[in-house]
Amino acid sequence: MRSAAALLACLCSLPALAQPASTVPSGSTALLGGSSDPVPYDFQRLVVRKQAEPPPYPPLARFANLEGEVLLRLTISRLGWVERAEALEGPRLLREAAVAYLRAWTFQPVLVDGKPARVQCDLRVPFHLDGASGVPQPPPAKVVVEVVQNPTDGPALLGADRLEAEFGRFLDRSGLTRVAPMEAGPKDTFHLGLQIQVVRAEGLALCQVRERCSLWEDRDLVENTPGKPPRIAFLNRVVGQKGDDGLQDLVAGVLKQSLDEVLAPPPRIREVRPSAAPVASDPVQKAKGVVDFDFSQIRVKRQPPAPRYPAAAKEARVQGTVVLDLIINPQGEPIRAEAREGPVPLLPTAISYALAWQFEPAKLNGVPQYARFRLTMPFRLR
Repeated sequence: MRSAAALLACLCSLPALAQPASTVPSGSTALLGGSSDPVPYDFQRLVVRKQAEPPPYPPLARFANLEGEVLLRLTISRLGWVERAEALEGPRLLREAAVAYLRAWTFQPVLVDGKPARVQCDLRVPFHLDGASGVPQPPPAKVVVEVVQNPTDGPALLGADRLEAEFGRFLDRSGLTRVAPMEAGPKDTFHLGLQIQVVRAEGLALCQVRERCSLWEDRDLVENTPGKPPRIAFLNRVVGQKGDDGLQDLVAGVLKQSLDEVLAPPPRIREVRPSAAPVASDPVQKAKGVVDFDFSQIRVKRQPPAPRYPAAAKEARVQGTVVLDLIINPQGEPIRAEAREGPVPLLPTAISYALAWQFEPAKLNGVPQYARFRLTMPFRLR
């Protein structure tokens, strides 16, 4: 095991990524007197079990040439998990990325009087951009959001109230004000375009959300200039499930994750190990108590024949590897698959294929569980 301070020092050589800096002593944090209250602790004394690689720079912050430092307060459980990460100070467009990054870490339990204790510590996370402008400019405070849903009716369509609720959460977290196109200025407004598409066939429902984000002045760009800082970003998220039950919740969940990714790209995890900790990423999964497993712990009951290569991908000579998170119910049946990585034209086929597998129940202490694990699918042209 290595100390948190030593690992943080190793990260300093990575350019243009969020990296933790030296900590702020948390001795000023007052205890409230209860046995469950976290104990103030020095972050540099923690021993790291699992570390996240710094994620890509948040797209909106990159377009705004925004640099800065976020002050975080971490609450760490008796088992070493980050129970809570709270941004106390720093640019609003960088806070979510700092929180998501540190929440992916785990630590060796801290012993107080020989017993594992909950602890609380503060640290600063600096964000630096290569090639940022020399004179800091205030980041845009406005955003134009344009959304298109396809199909335009049916059980997957999100109503205006549901859409506004998801956009409201995004605006609260980003500190941006939503405006109409006529109120947008070229440099003081972001442009965020979303396409929500749901395909239903053969008992499956696939939801795909494509995002396009830039400054308003760059809204007509179709690609970035090679060798120059990006001025536009395209993000894509695909999730599939069996059946139509809870289809609107699925679509709303994918939309929420897509909006979150504009502020905080998912961190890349090092030293991933199986965990018995419940996953609390969305209300559906939390209610079902989904447990993380490693694929090596899962027994396959039936693996269907490999699917046909997607025609559009084959014509475009697209190949690569798709990484999926698959959720199975206590009977071993896949109920949801989410694409994490991979070429966009391959994602729907990979998800449909994953949902056709059958597994033995995943058990924890002998009890079948709702389980989540990662599948890797290579696609190669012959």
